[in-house]
Amino acid sequence: MVNGEGRAARSILDGTFFEPVEDGSNASVLKAECKLCGKVISGSRTSTSDFKVHLKRVHPNGASEYEQYLKRPRKCSSGREKANERERTDQLESTGRLDSYFGLAKNRPGQKKFDELLQNLIVKSMLPLQFVEEEAFQQFVKD
Repeated sequence: MVNGEGRAARSILDGTFFEPVEDGSNASVLKAECKLCGKVISGSRTSTSDFKVHLKRVHPNGASEYEQYLKRPRKCSSGREKANERERTDQLESTGRLDSYFGLAKNRPGQKKFDELLQNLIVKSMLPLQFVEEEAFQQFVKD
C-alpha cells in the first residue's frame, strides 16, 4: 500500500487482523475479512481508517492489540528479502556451520573486535534496543 501510513497499511492487511478478499468489482475499494469476527469490511485502497475504525468500535481489545502489533519488530517482508533469506539458510544448511557461513573459520575476531562488530550490527541495522534483552540473543552472547 502506498500512503502516508505505509507501515500501518501493510500491517493491518497482512492477515493478522484483516485478510484481503478478492473482489474485482471496484478498483478503488478493498474488501477484507476481519480475522476476529469474520465480517467483511470495505475500505479505500489508499487508507486504513475504515479497518481501524472497525477494530476500535467492534473489538476494543483488538484495537489495542493492533497498536502493540505495530510496535513489534517486523521480519523481512519483500519477496527479494525472503529469497535472500532462503538462500542464506540453504547455504548454512549445506555447510552445517555458522563459522564457515560467516567466513570466520580462519580468522576469529578477538573479544574487542566481536563487541565492535556486534555494536555496529545493532546500530547500522537499526535493531530495537530491546533486541539485546531477548533470550536467544543473550544465549548467543554467552555461548
